[in-house]
Amino acid sequence: MTLGALQGYVPQHFQAFGSPKRERTARFVETIELLRRLWSENNVTFDGEFFQVENATVNPSVDIPIFIGANAEQSVKRAGRLGDGLVMSERTSIERGKVLMDRYREGLADSSRPSQGVAINRSTYVAETTAQAESEVRPMMRSRVETYLGRGANDITEETRDIESQVDRMFNERLVGSPAECLDRVRLLEVELGVDTILCMHGWREQANDKLLESIRLFGEEVIPACAE
Repeated sequence: MTLGALQGYVPQHFQAFGSPKRERTARFVETIELLRRLWSENNVTFDGEFFQVENATVNPSVDIPIFIGANAEQSVKRAGRLGDGLVMSERTSIERGKVLMDRYREGLADSSRPSQGVAINRSTYVAETTAQAESEVRPMMRSRVETYLGRGANDITEETRDIESQVDRMFNERLVGSPAECLDRVRLLEVELGVDTILCMHGWREQANDKLLESIRLFGEEVIPACAE
């Protein structure tokens, strides 16, 4: 089991829990500190800014790696210091990923915990041809970009708010295309960023179930075996 932890950025999520967004970093760091103590120590007493426990024990003790999801340079550096591994956003380009990997290594230099790996999220859709894959998911990509913009994603600036340019970028970076094209994109992530794991997200909400199942079949039968070659 691996725990994926991230701060989040959507204002409504913080409002739903009555948690001020301005406190998110301090709460995040304190939560991880407390979890690690509870998982590894007996009779834990903790008097933090946000959480307090007295003489608490988790039985049996556990050793769960914490991979931290981060997308901003400061957050990625913090992930290197605080986490056991890093998860980069699906919106992270190769060029941006190289910068973030440098920040991650800087954070690792200040950590006593060796990195257990780097993962990256990627929306995935496989069809017989790349043109077919693009035509089937491009409208859904447009909808997803609009959602990111509406939520205030911090990696979309005023200069990059044009929806169609964002959709073009999304198509070029995701694992979308023929089996051969998807395999090329997997290898590019491995070679250029040195990622250990790609978290393939097959859930295109608006896509018909039979097409999603066919995409998963093609990925499992033609892309995954080739990755091992």
